[in-house]
Amino acid sequence: GKKYQEAIDLAGKAAKLDPKNPGIPFAAGTAHTALRQHDEAVKAYTEVLTLEPKAAVAYDRRGDAYLKAGKFKEAVADFDKFLELNPKAAPDHWRRGIALYY
Repeated sequence: GKKYQEAIDLAGKAAKLDPKNPGIPFAAGTAHTALRQHDEAVKAYTEVLTLEPKAAVAYDRRGDAYLKAGKFKEAVADFDKFLELNPKAAPDHWRRGIALYY
């Protein structure tokens, strides 16, 4: 847990130095996910998508965070966008089905 919090703190500092780099909020989102901070992960991945709208994996990760936060409609929308950008992933994308179920 401590290492993930350290990564979040460093990402905050790095974002001030390089605010247009989508890799920085992506790293923060990954750390928030590891700490089960789903709302913070959603915010971080939203920042990634603001900077890089075609970052398919950010839609997938944000969809995961929405799913874990119980926001199923938002999860399905993000998984749909991920699959639109990355159609080859569709056969193995079971989390979308779980979000639809709920």
